[in-house]
Amino acid sequence: ASDSLYPTGSYAHSFGLEGMIDAGAVRDRATLRAFLLNSVLPSLRNVDLPLATHAWKAFGSRDWATVGEVCVLAAALRAPRELRSAAEAIGRQRTELLANVHDAELAREFLRRAIEGSWPHCTAVAAALEARVHGAPLAAVLAAVCYSAVAGVIAAATKLLRLGQNAAQSLLTEMVALCPAMV
Repeated sequence: ASDSLYPTGSYAHSFGLEGMIDAGAVRDRATLRAFLLNSVLPSLRNVDLPLATHAWKAFGSRDWATVGEVCVLAAALRAPRELRSAAEAIGRQRTELLANVHDAELAREFLRRAIEGSWPHCTAVAAALEARVHGAPLAAVLAAVCYSAVAGVIAAATKLLRLGQNAAQSLLTEMVALCPAMV
């Protein structure tokens, strides 16, 4: 979902990194690594992966009450406002792509119910929905959520810091290696 050829808009967000750079907390590869280890990965482990898990299970049984609760919880857990807005926009776009480009009835039903219930959208729920539409197992969606989040932050870092492609790839490899234990 962080692929610029898959038009969800995620490639355009820094996921909080820009503010950390402005504050001087992230300045180079070492401080970016610390940001990933101390902020991004814990957020994945404690927020995004559990949300995706619950959403994936609820979509499987078409438990719309639980899907709605997960959507509301996802928005409540996503602070500050900029991160919540990014997650909302990316989640909505991803769901609309599923409904329109992939002609997915489950996605259309989710969009209808989201409007009726005023549910916010989020990336973790959209990833779970996408996995259900394409028949992907839970472990695959969780791995994809991890990769997307880490790759998105590192991609933003290559634009915002003097971080070369080799440094970015080595950091991505290091962080992705930590994801299976979280999944």
